[in-house]
Order: sequence, then structure tokens, then C-alpha cells
Amino acid sequence: LGIIQNINPERGNVIWGRSFRTLGGHDTIEERIGLLKLHYPAGVFSQANPFTARRVYEAAIELAGLRGEETVVDLYCGVGPVALYAAPGARLVYAIDDHERSVAAAKQNARSNGIGNCRFFAGEIAAELERIRRSAGPIDVCILNPPRKGAHSGALQALLDAAPRRIVYISCDPGSLTRDLEHAVGRGYRLVRLRPFDMFPQTDQVETVAQLNRSDVEV
Repeated sequence: LGIIQNINPERGNVIWGRSFRTLGGHDTIEERIGLLKLHYPAGVFSQANPFTARRVYEAAIELAGLRGEETVVDLYCGVGPVALYAAPGARLVYAIDDHERSVAAAKQNARSNGIGNCRFFAGEIAAELERIRRSAGPIDVCILNPPRKGAHSGALQALLDAAPRRIVYISCDPGSLTRDLEHAVGRGYRLVRLRPFDMFPQTDQVETVAQLNRSDVEV
């Protein structure tokens, strides 16, 4: 347990400021999701329902169909749960987020869980993905878990330009998911599977995991 003060001197609709001050106790929360121990410092995203989050991550990795030889990209990686779940079944995982504090936590989570085949990068999603494409070559599978508003248009464009054989999309909003899936289908992908999860019991909210294959790839 701990008490952390956030300082935000700016006016506007942004809740968090850039400055955090630990007033007492610990400055992170430790949470176990499956076999992973994840540390969440103040100001980063964490799932409200870790029990269902585990099932979401397990479903995402199942739909990714990893065989141990793939290059995987995890977009909007946060503190790294999806990347770390994918790591045992992949050759190499590249993970990107535009939130530096989250990426720093993801690197620490990889070290503390003894996972060595993940590479984490902080920066603008589209630019970092393009840089990885140039240095690492073809991407086999992309898993993305964007915020409620869905993937940024530039990030989605960069993803579709990379043309991975399979995309696994984790979404907390059916509206933005539908918009992004329509765009992917228009670029030569087929929607293969959808799995809904009751992440927020007794509400009308639903978490969805979608699998898309490139049209020239068998299910």
C-alpha cells in the first residue's frame, strides 16, 4: 500500500499531471495475472478486472497461433502483459507504447519475470512500427490493445502497411472496433473470429478479442 500525490498545474480536461510524489509506502502496485507478476507504477493503465484480463490475454495468444518462430509486434503495450504472454510462443516480440512511464514498467516486468525475448520502445506508434519494420524485416503477427477510442489512424495505417499475416485486436469499445475492423477488411483482411468477455460485470460494456487473417492466409 502507498499514498502518491499527483501534481497537475495545467487547466483542461487532462486528469494526470507529469509529476508524482510518493508520500508514504510503496510507489507501485503488484498484481499477479496468470504466471506473471506485474508492477504498475502510479499513472499507468491497469485492468480493473485482472481475473477476466487473464482470460482475455490467453484468448489473444491462442488466436495469434504462435509456433515459436514468429516475429510479433504488440501495439499499445502498456506495462507489457500481452507481450509477456506472447513471449514463450514467439521468436521475438517488439512492443510499443507512447507512454514512457508504461514502457519503463514493461521493461522492469520483463526482467522480473525472466523473459528475455521482448524489446520495448516508447514513442509514436506509427513511427516506431515503421522503424521496427526497417530493422527487423517482415512482421508475422500483430496484437494491439488500443484505448477506448481505438487505434490512431496513423498507427492503423502503419499496421496495415506492414501486412502481418495475422492481426489480433483487443478492444473495450464495439464502436471503435467495428470502425477499425472495417478499415482492415477494406485492406485485404478477413475477420475470422470474435470472442466477447464480460470485463465489467453488470454494465453494458464488453471486451472483445478479434482475429483477422490476411486474405491469402488460411485459417
